[in-house]
Amino acid sequence: MDIKKELIFSFIAIILFSFFLVKTIQNYYKENSSFFAKNNQNKPQSTNSSNQSNQYQTIILTLDEIAKHNSADDCWLIINNNVYEVTNYINDHPGGAEKIIFFCGKDATTAFATKGKKNKPHSSSANQILESFKIGSLNQQIKINQNSNNLLPSRKNNYQFKKFEEDEDD
Repeated sequence: MDIKKELIFSFIAIILFSFFLVKTIQNYYKENSSFFAKNNQNKPQSTNSSNQSNQYQTIILTLDEIAKHNSADDCWLIINNNVYEVTNYINDHPGGAEKIIFFCGKDATTAFATKGKKNKPHSSSANQILESFKIGSLNQQIKINQNSNNLLPSRKNNYQFKKFEEDEDD
C-alpha cells in the first residue's frame, strides 16, 4: 500500500511540475514577446488576419521608391537590378562608410563591380554579404511593416559582420 501511495504522489507531483513549467514558459514568452517578434520577423507571416493586413503596406521597388532611401539612416541600393537595404552594414564596410553612403538611393552597379575606381571586382565574401541584404528586384512588389519599417522579406536584423581574410578592402 505504501508503494501505491508513493507512486500516486510521484505521479501527481510530476503533473503539477509539468503544469508549472508550461505556465512559466508561457509567461516568459508573453513577457518577452517583443524580443521574440524582433528575432523572428523573417519567418513567413500568415496573411489570414485582418489586423495584419492593416499593419503591412505593399510597395513596388521602383526607381522613385528607392530614391527615397538615400541617407546613412535609410540606405537602399540597386546593384544588377536587385535592391539591397544596407543601412545596418554601412558602418561595417571595410572600405569606409562613405563608399556606400554616396550611392544610397541610387544604382551602384558599376561602383560595386569595380570597387569604385579600383577596377577590380569584390570578393565572393563581399557578394555573400551583399546577398544577405537583398530585399527584392527592381519593380518587384514587396511588403513593408508600417509600424517599424521592417521589410518582408528582410534579413537586415540577421546580419552579423564577419571579417574575411580573403580580401580586406571589400
